[in-house]
Amino acid sequence: MVFDLDREEDWPLVEVATHVVASEELAHRRGGVKRLMAELGTMGVFYAVTLGAQGVAYGGGHLPAYRVSAQDTTGAGDVFHGAFALALAEGKEGEAALRFASAAAALHCAQAAPPSREQVEALL
Repeated sequence: MVFDLDREEDWPLVEVATHVVASEELAHRRGGVKRLMAELGTMGVFYAVTLGAQGVAYGGGHLPAYRVSAQDTTGAGDVFHGAFALALAEGKEGEAALRFASAAAALHCAQAAPPSREQVEALL
């Protein structure tokens, strides 16, 4: 579940989700990354908070962002979430799915276009 708006009607969806990836903006509206992660941690889901160039925080720790020379970040979140969903659908566990998604988003930023699977695998 992509979680980036702080609406009361979205919280029941978190309760039935298996994976929740929240935005840094939502975390700031909820009192900070640590507070949001603590809140999500009580809900029995795999959870993460995207942090842009700072990587992604999740229940198991923090993954730094892949270092690239960003040309355009437009759409990076969409690429991240799509790649995360693909990785999960292919059977990857949460942290591996986050790594795959982070690599895809970084390459998207570097080339201002979604990467191929081969490019993502090469970066990994």
